[in-house]
Amino acid sequence: MKAKNKQAWVSVEDFSNSGQAAESMLKKMKATCGAPRPESNLDLFPAPGLLPGSLHIVCSVPGMGGSAYILNLALELQAKGKNVAVFLTDCAAAEFIFKAICARAQVNAGSLCNRPLGEKAVKNLSAAVKSLARPGLYFHSHLWTDTYNICEGARELAQKLKASGQSLDAVLIDSLNYLAKEEDYGAELQYLRHLAEDIKTGLVCAFAMRETPKMHNGYINLADTRAAGLDETYADSVLSLRRAEYYDRSDITIKGKAALHVTYSRALGLRDLYLLFNSETQTFSRPKPVTYGPIIREELIFPSEEKHGKN
Repeated sequence: MKAKNKQAWVSVEDFSNSGQAAESMLKKMKATCGAPRPESNLDLFPAPGLLPGSLHIVCSVPGMGGSAYILNLALELQAKGKNVAVFLTDCAAAEFIFKAICARAQVNAGSLCNRPLGEKAVKNLSAAVKSLARPGLYFHSHLWTDTYNICEGARELAQKLKASGQSLDAVLIDSLNYLAKEEDYGAELQYLRHLAEDIKTGLVCAFAMRETPKMHNGYINLADTRAAGLDETYADSVLSLRRAEYYDRSDITIKGKAALHVTYSRALGLRDLYLLFNSETQTFSRPKPVTYGPIIREELIFPSEEKHGKN
């Protein structure tokens, strides 16, 4: 028999006696404990934002604004100079462009057909068309119904951008529901995870969930997502989009208030993100934080969240 390696096990005393090891450990502790909470690189996504190789799922019940969120996220990415690919599974490209122009111009889409536009609205629409015509926002004119084709399309675009010295910073899919014939999305999420890691991009999928009696006013937990066929194994986070006014339109104090609740997350420190939603223009935005002494608390803008909170 081979002699046992006496170097295999060490004690705390042995480790602390090593000056170099102790100094290295102290530096790591200072860097970790003293580091501030990371900020998101996006206004509409929780910190630390869309990191390369990450996969995120945004769940919501129908009518909550899941597609509008994906649209607004795409517009923000393009406005920040990022390259983003949008794959549409239940919305024609012409409809997406129409919604994108109205959202960027802050114009009610219904007003384009129902009443004459003012001079300001016309200028905003003209500016929106010019801004959306800039490079950065990519989508195909046909609907995507197969995960394999989405992966191949994203890889092809990533290669073209790489050849020109650029990168594909994000892939958005609206929505995941139409990519599986049965309510089992494990294989689809596995393929999308490999895609995100392969081309080193952040990937966000919208997912519409049927509301069940177990849900409390649109709050979605892991039991709900698993029952819907979602396996969080391959995801870095599962977020649920919720608007309180969807359930109580008579309460004016919650009008326009929305939130991305963290249902599941691999990353430590990921927090719920509070948003404002304009139902006329279908746009999301970040509220201005409230200063409370030396502390800036975004949650104070939502005093009614406790009233309409989780049970």
